[in-house]
Amino acid sequence: MGKKYCAVNTKYYKNSNIGEIDHVLRNMTINVNAIECLTKNNFGFSFGNCNLKSHYQNKLEQAKKANNLALQKNSNTFIDSVLIFDSVQFEKCLNDGKKNEIEQATKNFMNEYKNLYGFEPIGFEFHLDEGTTIDFDKYERLDTEEQKKYVALDNPDEDFTTEYIKKNVHAHAVFLNYDFEQNKSCLRNMRKKDWENSQDLLHKHFKKFGFDRGEKKQTSKKDHKNKADFVRELELRTNELVENHSKNLQEKNNLLDQIIEHQNDLNRFDNLAFYAEKIKSFVLYFHEKTRV
Repeated sequence: MGKKYCAVNTKYYKNSNIGEIDHVLRNMTINVNAIECLTKNNFGFSFGNCNLKSHYQNKLEQAKKANNLALQKNSNTFIDSVLIFDSVQFEKCLNDGKKNEIEQATKNFMNEYKNLYGFEPIGFEFHLDEGTTIDFDKYERLDTEEQKKYVALDNPDEDFTTEYIKKNVHAHAVFLNYDFEQNKSCLRNMRKKDWENSQDLLHKHFKKFGFDRGEKKQTSKKDHKNKADFVRELELRTNELVENHSKNLQEKNNLLDQIIEHQNDLNRFDNLAFYAEKIKSFVLYFHEKTRV
């Protein structure tokens, strides 16, 4: 029987890349790699009294006030640790009613991460709406062991053939790149061994759910882009284009409203001129009558 891995892949971002957090929260206009009918199954947690994005922005402002030199314009302000889980084992845990335990284990993982490396926990979001889909014919051609990795996709938008999905179950654990006890950023102190140890840390908190330790992986922004990275970049670019197009349309609509408003003003002025001429004629007429 194959191992049921859990693993960590961490990347770091500048504040200008806050769209990554919008991806985490499914705030995009178009979520390219998400299967819409499954998005309702996503779940997460914010360490603040607001959503994850707002909590990040609040904590970033606090950090800048505490030390305005630590996180400057071109600094990496947050990290996104993608926690990857064997989908079959994860679904089994959910079916066994262990969702609350999984949430608590993730909180414990992030708090211990903070204790070890200083990063401020912001929140996490589990994505259960991504994966590889195949049709019934392809599913039938798979061997029994491979079929176990797929589940039928109950998609109300599909009127014809049944689809099956092999889920890409993962969580995004977002940390601010700042240590409030030391009043400094954390990334520059991280070493290869620290990133490798984060695998051990995740396994420590999830081995009780039947997960094995994942493969060692050094974290780097320059890692070779996998399919998920490529799709995410496509998603960000697509939404940027949509938002820019919407902005241009709004600007054109505003301009049109201004033109219509000016035209109405002109019409009102025309009416005023008409009435002014009427009043002027009446005054002259009244003046002539009273003079006689």
